[in-house]
Amino acid sequence: MMNLEVLDLSGNLLKNNDLTYLKGLSSLKSLSIRRNQLEGSISIRVLNNLTKLKQLDLSGNKIESLQSSHDGERPLNLTNLEELYLDSNSFTNSLLSQLSGFSNLKSLSIYGNQLKGSINIKGRIT
Repeated sequence: MMNLEVLDLSGNLLKNNDLTYLKGLSSLKSLSIRRNQLEGSISIRVLNNLTKLKQLDLSGNKIESLQSSHDGERPLNLTNLEELYLDSNSFTNSLLSQLSGFSNLKSLSIYGNQLKGSINIKGRIT
């Protein structure tokens, strides 16, 4: 499975700690984990080895925030990611500050979250 480029795990019962198996899938370009049981603050550090990833779908979970690193660890480095789907989760306005490691992001879908008031996108995503 080292050459696997597309993986769709939608509609299963995956939980936060079930993501560690993704580390070895370095050829992955598209990953969908929508409609699972991911919740709260999830650590997406396991995705750091997925340097070819262009599309990531985490929609339909109960995610509140994306935790990219702990102190002393390298930050999330998904520079090839172009499409990110975070629909129907529990994100708040702080979501935009969590996206700084996605330098080539072209499409961001965040409908159905807990965003309130005005959202300053300019200068937030670099």
